[in-house]
Amino acid sequence: MDLGLQDKVVLICGASGDVGVATAELLAEEGAALALTGRSPAPLDQLVGKLRDRGVRATGVVADLADSGQVARLVEEVESDFGPIHGLVNTVGPNIDRPQLYEDDEVWRFHFENVLMPAVRLGREVLPRMKARGAGSVVNLVATSARYYYTRLASYAAMKGAVAHVSKAFAKDVANSGVRVNTVHPGWIYKESTRRAVHEQAVAEGVSDQDVVEQWLAVKADGQFYTSRFGEPEEYARAIAFLLSDASSYVNGSWFAVDGGHAAG
Repeated sequence: MDLGLQDKVVLICGASGDVGVATAELLAEEGAALALTGRSPAPLDQLVGKLRDRGVRATGVVADLADSGQVARLVEEVESDFGPIHGLVNTVGPNIDRPQLYEDDEVWRFHFENVLMPAVRLGREVLPRMKARGAGSVVNLVATSARYYYTRLASYAAMKGAVAHVSKAFAKDVANSGVRVNTVHPGWIYKESTRRAVHEQAVAEGVSDQDVVEQWLAVKADGQFYTSRFGEPEEYARAIAFLLSDASSYVNGSWFAVDGGHAAG
């Protein structure tokens, strides 16, 4: 499907993560020019090299989005060296995987600086440029837990909820300028790390991987999902690509659920 992204510059943040990689590969097929950023140079370099081998115009910039100065430098460097940013994809959102509701300030501060503030900083740097040009699309990856409540994910989910809220505010601000801001709310992402953990437990218990997946969905996710599987990174990438493109030209401020159904929805 031609989404009209040929030669459009797209900045993908968190590009070396599972959804970031899947999005980069899909947008490469659509002919986009890709500026990729992440904290670790090795996986970033590997992905950029792989894309360039396919003839894709791609560059990598190492940056920590928990640092406002680095975010400003990132955006300036991409636009100066690579061209005006047409699309911004923010998949950043590390999680401290332990019960969070009664945790100390440090856990809450971590999620504030690493989940909420990257979206705020990126919007602050990118959206005025897009507004001045009268075109652009921003997609922030959020989480089902932004709308539904799991005590284990309390501080992470609170900050993801805040990303969804600030994205709505950004969307309202840019609505009449030709720029759009939307969020994708994924269900459980079948990351490589999750896949390994599932398989290890399946081997230890003498059951199938699917048995473990269903067990996790029933216990860890409180049985809230309609479907008995996790979402693949490529499934989220397709939603992101759609929201970046003119195929979604009348979609703005949406909370775009890609979760296989959710019992609380």
